[in-house]
Amino acid sequence: MGRSRTRLVGGRFAPAAGGFGAAIEAQADFHLLAHADRSGSLSHVLRHRAALNATPQVAFLPLIIIWVGTGLSERVLIIFLLAVLPLAINAHAAVRTTDPRLIKVAGSFGASEWQLFRTIILPSSVPFLLAGLRLAIGRGMIGVVVGEIYGSAAGLGAMINQAGARFQTDRVFVGVLTIVAAGVILVEVVQRIERRVEIWRTPA
Repeated sequence: MGRSRTRLVGGRFAPAAGGFGAAIEAQADFHLLAHADRSGSLSHVLRHRAALNATPQVAFLPLIIIWVGTGLSERVLIIFLLAVLPLAINAHAAVRTTDPRLIKVAGSFGASEWQLFRTIILPSSVPFLLAGLRLAIGRGMIGVVVGEIYGSAAGLGAMINQAGARFQTDRVFVGVLTIVAAGVILVEVVQRIERRVEIWRTPA
């Protein structure tokens, strides 16, 4: 029983951590690229990403299974695909909506690109980034469950799938409620951070 529980927890949270970690790292890189972009070419690329965001990425799951097989890599990749787009779009919007007057004033005092990013752009972007993270959590949770249902023998998604095939309603509800609880906890953590940030941003 203890070993089965460990497989469930490990099967669920290891790929989720990997997928979310990769998506957040990509968001940080994208945030830096959006700040460095001068030609507007990134905005052009982002328009296509926004269109892709409207496409259900779970439709790519059969291709992912063909390319990387089933297991941890498949689940990490589907979580990454689902989570990275809202993070990237919000990171780009955060940079675009930074008050240009603040940047001009800091630039007139000789601030470097890194100082502009660290002291002006990043602080003003935090609410956008956290909003993107909140959206990514919901989409990533979908990726966790779908990836486990179709490509894993372990994890809550697999347990729900197997219990549903055997008409074990109680086990299905246990799996669903566990997923709901995990999602609520993650969103609450982000909202608490958001509230602290909003207090910090509000002038005294």
